[in-house]
Amino acid sequence: MLSHHAHFVKLNNGRYAVFNNMVMDVIYVDENEKNQIVDHTVTNQETIDLLLDKGIYVRNNSSDEKALKILRDAYSETVGRIQILYLILTNSCNLNCTYCFLENNTQYKEQRSIMSEDTAFVAVEKFCAYVNQNKIEYPLIILYGGEPLLNVEVIKAVVNYAKKYVEGMQFSLITNGTLITDEICAFLKAYNVNIGISIDGVKKIHDNNRPFKKDGKGSFDAANQGRRLLDQNGINYGLSMTVSPDFLNCQDEVIEWLSSENVNNIFYNLYHFSSPDDSWEEVAKKTVEYLIKSYDTFSSSPLAEGRVQRQIDSIIKTKFIFSDCGAVGCEQFVVMPNGDISICHGDSNTGNHIVGNIHSIDISSIINTVEGFEWTRRATLYNDECLLCEALFCCGGGCKLQAQNLFGNREAIDRFHCVYIKGILKWMLEKIANNS
Repeated sequence: MLSHHAHFVKLNNGRYAVFNNMVMDVIYVDENEKNQIVDHTVTNQETIDLLLDKGIYVRNNSSDEKALKILRDAYSETVGRIQILYLILTNSCNLNCTYCFLENNTQYKEQRSIMSEDTAFVAVEKFCAYVNQNKIEYPLIILYGGEPLLNVEVIKAVVNYAKKYVEGMQFSLITNGTLITDEICAFLKAYNVNIGISIDGVKKIHDNNRPFKKDGKGSFDAANQGRRLLDQNGINYGLSMTVSPDFLNCQDEVIEWLSSENVNNIFYNLYHFSSPDDSWEEVAKKTVEYLIKSYDTFSSSPLAEGRVQRQIDSIIKTKFIFSDCGAVGCEQFVVMPNGDISICHGDSNTGNHIVGNIHSIDISSIINTVEGFEWTRRATLYNDECLLCEALFCCGGGCKLQAQNLFGNREAIDRFHCVYIKGILKWMLEKIANNS
């Protein structure tokens, strides 16, 4: 019988990619062969055995149930193993970005604060103890904001402390780049801190979306000066680029700019709407078009892009993506300037969804909170609609905040992500078919 998880994706050449969305072992057939599979009129035993082997045919319904249980068991082994600590070193920033989820929140604007060294040390000390006790293989502290370099002395103290207590601790600094100095470069290089600079392509896009708060002028030149200092000090970094509607309207200019710049790594951030917007589906489709164009342009260059590469690795290496972010499954926690803890860094803009305070909570207990449980069940493996989606294998489920902002419910499906992931999946299947 045909598996409930069998899918037939029609390609541009009229052929079909056929696969079980929990296994993703793809075969390619023509229209007639596809119809024979669906109608159960395949007579060749070798072909029937192949379809059974790839999970397209199953002997009974229990086969699908067993496959799902295997995946859920594998997911459960990762749940609650915290690998990432986000430190919101300050919720202040020297920029006033148009799409910032912090700046667009009234409550946040009224509660500017900066993390004390004491709070930072408590968070890092508890995280280091947790990492050592639970033998976390790739622990990471993300230095975040606001603009984290507004609290540079605490950054230095945190990195110094954590390096002493956890061998192999990694650090990532997400900055707008405007406050970078030679002194900061020396520190970042000495401690091998990974750096992501938020730059939105060409100057007119960046300046339109990322002006200085003080005078409303664009920050592109200052951010680029920060990049130049990193270059001069021999420090590797990546660009964090938000694919906003403005960005999408200047695709060719962005590609040309990237081609002319000395950049080895970029990561595209999917645009997050701050309120319901009827243009979301069009923006999602244009995002897919741009990311494909970018990948095809730079595929033979040294430039590496992390967003699409996630899905490529999933399909090529046949590795199921359980979540698209560390919040799903509670693989991360976020400490706000006052010590309050949330699971998603997007929730640092409100007083909602707090699971405790770092001064009083045991990190291992985060998973047992109501909020923790809800994040574990956010996984696609527990959503009936997602289970029947062709992109289940390489999806990860999108963003709760996007679902809330666009569709009014944190528990809703992030359909912006659905458009993105289905578009990328079809493109990958086309690429594999053409290369076979």
